[in-house]
Amino acid sequence: MELRLAARLTPLGIPLSFYDPTLLLVHHILFLIPLFSYYPILFFSYILQYKLSAYLDRKKRQEEATRPETQAQDLPQSDESDVEETPTSDEESSDDEDSGGETEESGVDPAEEERRREEEWERAFTRRELVFHDHWRKEYRKRLERHEPRFATPGFWKMAEDVMKIHYLITHGAEKWMCEAEWIQLRSEQLIRLPANKLCESDGDIKPTDRPLIPFSPDIYITVEQTQKVFSQQAMQPSVSVTKPQKLPSDWSTQLGDLDIPLSDAIHEEWELSLGIDVRALVFAAMHTFGFNPSHPAPRLSSLTSGGYNEIFVATFAREPDGYDGLQVVIRIPAKNDRLLGRMEANVALMTYAKYCRGLPVPKVITWCDGTKEDGNPIGAPYIMMEHLDMTKRWRVLWDTYTPNWEFWYRMMDITSGGHASLARPLPFDGLGSLYFSSSVGDHKQGHQRETVEELQKAETYRLDPLFWVG
Repeated sequence: MELRLAARLTPLGIPLSFYDPTLLLVHHILFLIPLFSYYPILFFSYILQYKLSAYLDRKKRQEEATRPETQAQDLPQSDESDVEETPTSDEESSDDEDSGGETEESGVDPAEEERRREEEWERAFTRRELVFHDHWRKEYRKRLERHEPRFATPGFWKMAEDVMKIHYLITHGAEKWMCEAEWIQLRSEQLIRLPANKLCESDGDIKPTDRPLIPFSPDIYITVEQTQKVFSQQAMQPSVSVTKPQKLPSDWSTQLGDLDIPLSDAIHEEWELSLGIDVRALVFAAMHTFGFNPSHPAPRLSSLTSGGYNEIFVATFAREPDGYDGLQVVIRIPAKNDRLLGRMEANVALMTYAKYCRGLPVPKVITWCDGTKEDGNPIGAPYIMMEHLDMTKRWRVLWDTYTPNWEFWYRMMDITSGGHASLARPLPFDGLGSLYFSSSVGDHKQGHQRETVEELQKAETYRLDPLFWVG
């Protein structure tokens, strides 16, 4: 009975002549080996399949990238019949009626002919994109060399393309918009009969088409410089230092008294507690920046937006007693998990250096403070006050509504190349680290006087300290 049971239990079905537990265990192990080896084999087969599909996709993309150059030669050459004037719609309809019988007799499928024509246009469009890309790349490099001669060096240009993402800027900018706008217009004007190889010429510079594109309204495009000019013309100018943290007087609450603070609906008591800030102290800091006493109407505080690292508010000062349509100041407060001592100064020093020493159109910092209530900051959180540049709405309208012309893109290349050239110039520092103000070393004493532009343009105003991640 035991021998029969052992034979029945052997996984490989081999009868045993005697009951040996060791041999029975070996048989069970032999049975389990294929089971455990199935999953690794399946896993490696999935990896092999993924590698193979990735290789095929990469090979397909390489073939598509080289197809415009090789297939451009296969495009039908233009002859006298191809360059004839485009017939009107009435002539086309009459030609279709006359040639309808011939098409059916010759066996040419109209759908197949339309598909072949669309493929021809797609190949021509791809080739045209390559021409556009090469053109804008050369034009952008010319402008960079005009600003900074070092861009003429091949090694420096290669580094600039990799670091500054110039390739991405050009590829997803001018060539896409201009090529597609030109293409849509050509198609809409029924220029299907124009030979596709006429649109693939790469010799010489690209010239604007004789048919003007959709006009671009210059009134919508307001540059940052123009917006900053409007800001500088305001009667209110900050009077506190920008190289030192703002320090409110100890009796700020007594000075503010029972002044009514206008707040938006988004700002309430629970919201204040979640951020750990004192809204009244924040409003007093905004008034203190411009030298206002409590007899002046308090600015209206509203929440603009929030992100993973910062809460953004806007303080709108009253131009008239009953209307809050005056100067707007942006107040940036980091989240609770991102309030490290020294980060605000690194942010402000970098923005100030980029504006005054590199000429980049960044918002002007009005005042700032580092630390929390434990560090003597009555607001309870670090903050930066800066000028408000409302560019988002204008650019959204511009992007969705207008098609820029050639002069627009040349103007954009002038602006962006100037910024890239400014960033590529050598720095007056010997070392590696984060940027700080030289005057804010040690005890962070309060500054009572605003620095002049000439002082902020000096390299001695800034210093390098241990590297600090600026968010």
